[in-house]
Amino acid sequence: MSKVSEDFNFKNLGKYDVEKIKNYISNFIEEWFIDTSRQEMFKAHKDTNSYFIYKADLKWNSLDPFIVENKTNDNKLFSMIDPIILDLEKKHDGVRGNVLLIKLKAGQIIPSHQDSGDYLVASRRHHIPIITSDNTWFSVGSDKINMSVGECWEINNTRFHSVENYSDIDRIHLLIDIMPNKEIGKK
Repeated sequence: MSKVSEDFNFKNLGKYDVEKIKNYISNFIEEWFIDTSRQEMFKAHKDTNSYFIYKADLKWNSLDPFIVENKTNDNKLFSMIDPIILDLEKKHDGVRGNVLLIKLKAGQIIPSHQDSGDYLVASRRHHIPIITSDNTWFSVGSDKINMSVGECWEINNTRFHSVENYSDIDRIHLLIDIMPNKEIGKK
């Protein structure tokens, strides 16, 4: 069933221990500027920085082979994130698509927007806060929540969604897309 026809804004899929990830990325500086395509391509993400671990083609359509590029050779980071990816692949009977860290700068917002295109509609999108605050809010449809560190939230990104970071710290999320095997012709 496509998430377009599903009646949800958020689904809480549990919690992961992300303390090692948080400690590891706390020293990231140049890493946030290796690939600036996301904030340059999408006006809604202009106040963010991204660090891609895996990258899928957002222009993918259901007739194309599903190909995902490894975008880093950071084996230490892989070892911390792969167990989460494997768990989500199992939950959705699928394979990883985009996997990235997203930093929303202190005091900034991601304005309301809606994702479209075969890839963004078919994949299951998860947000896992690594660094956040009580003054950071994520909205999908008519629901607005404060996500806690380590919680895994699937969002229905086919609905209008936005983020408000009213804190004085940069918010960092781990975003993991899982493409269900049924969407790419695998059983």
